Amino acid sequence: MRRRSIQTRFTTGRFTLPVVVLICILFCGVGNVLFFPYPTEEITYPLWKSIYGLLPPWGIPMLSFVLFAFTGYSLIELNNRFSIIGIRASVQTSLYLMLITAIPHLYSLHAGSVTALFLLLSIHFLFKTYQAHRSSGNLFHSFAFLGIGSLFFPQITLLIPFWWITAYRFQSLTFRSFCATLVGWSFPYWFLFGYAFFHQKMELFYQPFIELANFHPIDFKGYIQLWEMGTLGFIALLFIVSTLHCFIAGYRDKIRTRVYLTVLMQVGFALFLLGALQPAHFEEIIPSLLVVVSILSAHFFGLTNSRTSNIFFIATLVLLILLYAFNIWTLF
Repeated sequence: MRRRSIQTRFTTGRFTLPVVVLICILFCGVGNVLFFPYPTEEITYPLWKSIYGLLPPWGIPMLSFVLFAFTGYSLIELNNRFSIIGIRASVQTSLYLMLITAIPHLYSLHAGSVTALFLLLSIHFLFKTYQAHRSSGNLFHSFAFLGIGSLFFPQITLLIPFWWITAYRFQSLTFRSFCATLVGWSFPYWFLFGYAFFHQKMELFYQPFIELANFHPIDFKGYIQLWEMGTLGFIALLFIVSTLHCFIAGYRDKIRTRVYLTVLMQVGFALFLLGALQPAHFEEIIPSLLVVVSILSAHFFGLTNSRTSNIFFIATLVLLILLYAFNIWTLF
């Protein structure tokens, strides 16, 4: 029998995820020993600053790793529910954990990491509305999770029009479901208003809207750090290659799968565009990009088995190691 390639072993192996988890723990442990606590930027968003201040310093990295683990598990559930990759695989979670490990700057708890989880949950319920006769409940939950994510990173609210367009393409947007989206997005803000009013801290309720309206100058040199440039370059490479594969070989997928992949590609493009227009928020956008790119890359690596794709897969692993070393170097 012909020996399987490294790419095939990685994408179909039963022990891929456990091995990746052990490797990630090892590399994260090295980073924690060398640099804990990690340097963090001053938090200027009052609502996130209030939430962050309630956490003990020793619990912040632990909560961050739990958050990454839950995001990885949600990626598996997303694929099992909608068969985006076409096989029951955990390769998307393995890629996500490897990408997170290669970026030590994200080991500490970030508002963008919390937003990425809620964005993934929102996508899950949005996909459930595909040609559904009764979509109001799922759209409510989708926009509710999007609203919760906007409490941590208000700029994610700018994706709402795209969510409406997607629901319309899914043939699930009616007047009733449209009203459900409005109620769902505002749902977390009801609780925020009640908390702010009861404790006489109404400025906390106003802050997400003030932050959303605050448009920073488009200054890449002033806002993008060195580690962000290297990380974004690598993520953009994976996104472009995976997107081209979806366009070229999309005919092999089912119609429903192609629609899901198209939505993910458009979400990724929208996040890159948001970062280009607001480079000051790239640090909060990167975790959401990792979620999208992990799924698209898993689809590419899981459904290709050519010499070229195997070489690219090996190159990706090498670049991941180099990215980890580069990001470690920027911490010195």
